[in-house]
Amino acid sequence: MTAIIAFLFSTVGKYIIGGIGIAGALLAAWFRAKALGRKEQAAKQAAADAKAVNTAGQVRTQVEAMKPDDVRSELAKRATDK
Repeated sequence: MTAIIAFLFSTVGKYIIGGIGIAGALLAAWFRAKALGRKEQAAKQAAADAKAVNTAGQVRTQVEAMKPDDVRSELAKRATDK
């Protein structure tokens, strides 16, 4: 046991402990960056979803304002355009 403690307090032991500390700090920074990237991607997706919902609402409002015959002819025209 005393040999282990003596090794840890030696010059080489301090470098090993320092290296482990640096590796741990780099690993923690990497995980933090991944977490921030996930949050940023989730925010972008939420904004895109909100835009899609808004566009769908606008289209629904426009379609409801049209006469049924006009809606049918517009849908038939779009179906043949593909």
